[in-house]
Amino acid sequence: MEEARRIPMPLMDRHEEEAPITHVDVINHNKDGFWDRFNNEKIEFPAHERVTISLDAARHIFGIDLPEEDRVRHVCRRFGWNTPVHMENNRYMELYRNLDIVPARFRLVRVNDEKPVLEKRTAGRPKTKYKPPSLDDLDPDPVA
Repeated sequence: MEEARRIPMPLMDRHEEEAPITHVDVINHNKDGFWDRFNNEKIEFPAHERVTISLDAARHIFGIDLPEEDRVRHVCRRFGWNTPVHMENNRYMELYRNLDIVPARFRLVRVNDEKPVLEKRTAGRPKTKYKPPSLDDLDPDPVA
């Protein structure tokens, strides 16, 4: 049996580690939840729950492309953790370190091949012809 010709598919042939990252998972390990907005959409981060957000939202909310020092400052300012109460005893760092932001990887998986291709279904359908409505059928004075 001849081997099937392989069509190169650059994005599909990558290993999971090399797949492009399009989303991140955020897990808030703090005792309180918080929320933010991206593209006028409210995103909630409840305590101890995984929330998947787009990479663009993560850049906007968590500054994930920034150097670590700038990212801490960005997140703390965004969520109000840069107040004197939070700054004493480095409480802001504790809140920041309780956020896990990890890449969310997705894989396209082929659906079971063994199922037959959908066949044209004719049984049980009424055998009526469609007649488009005519302008003559419309009521000339719909308000009356």
